[in-house]
Amino acid sequence: DRYRNFNGFELTFQKRYANRWQMSASYAYNDAKDYWDSPAAYEDPTNIAQWHGAQYAPETSGSGIGGIFQNAKWLVKLSGRYTLPYDINLAANYNGRQGYPFPQGILTRNRGSGAGTTTVLLDPLGDVRLANLHTLDLRIDKAFRFGGRSITPAIEIFNLSNTNTVLAMNRNQAAANANRVSGIVAPRVVRFGVQVRF
Repeated sequence: DRYRNFNGFELTFQKRYANRWQMSASYAYNDAKDYWDSPAAYEDPTNIAQWHGAQYAPETSGSGIGGIFQNAKWLVKLSGRYTLPYDINLAANYNGRQGYPFPQGILTRNRGSGAGTTTVLLDPLGDVRLANLHTLDLRIDKAFRFGGRSITPAIEIFNLSNTNTVLAMNRNQAAANANRVSGIVAPRVVRFGVQVRF
């Protein structure tokens, strides 16, 4: 009696390199919901009311950050390149997505009989979310050719706007450090590089 429905669509656009420019774009919309139709589908009923018919958002952790629930109903990507005079390439990449769910809850005491503790959710999963994420990266490069060889110096800027969008917070609302931020987007990074081909 437990099942999951997924509905979604994606629109894509691609312009191949011509007339000194190229671009690709995509927009995706996804709706994934979990269902528990009867007690046969679960052992612990604590959060069924908040999970049933709500978004499917599995918890993941990475880089030492916990409490990240991956689920974005919309995602936008844009990337393009334009060749300036003197064959200088200017490229940009934009990513935007809906903020991941922030399932606020209250950690219970030990419930005994081997049940241990659990977090009681305050809202249906996906109803409360972190801020939407928007990042922009840039690259400038120029190739210098010498016969069959080339040297391409480049400057790359990641997270150009230096956004500090929150990615994870302590979701236990009964804790003294409730809502304390534990992860944000990596800061702006500028990278200088040289590519040599021979």
